[in-house]
Amino acid sequence: MQKLRKQLIEEKLKNAPESVKKLYLGSFDRMNFRDDQDFDEYVSEIDTRLSDLKQDIANTVLKATAGVPASGSVSGASTLSKEYTKSIVDEIMKR
Repeated sequence: MQKLRKQLIEEKLKNAPESVKKLYLGSFDRMNFRDDQDFDEYVSEIDTRLSDLKQDIANTVLKATAGVPASGSVSGASTLSKEYTKSIVDEIMKR
């Protein structure tokens, strides 16, 4: 049972940064869950936290690139779009 649960957690974390994987998987073996519902709630919390992390990264990238002209644009034209920033964040989360 514990092995299957760990595999599920690993699957949830497959696109997370390596430091996040280490954080969750490193402490997983020391965890005890009352029942399947307790474990399912934990997995749901991981999903929420990963979504929050992804949003935090996107916000940081947006702040860092505020006022920076998009590649190939005329000086002072437009800034990086949210869609482009999201694609950068998505690529980071895949690693």
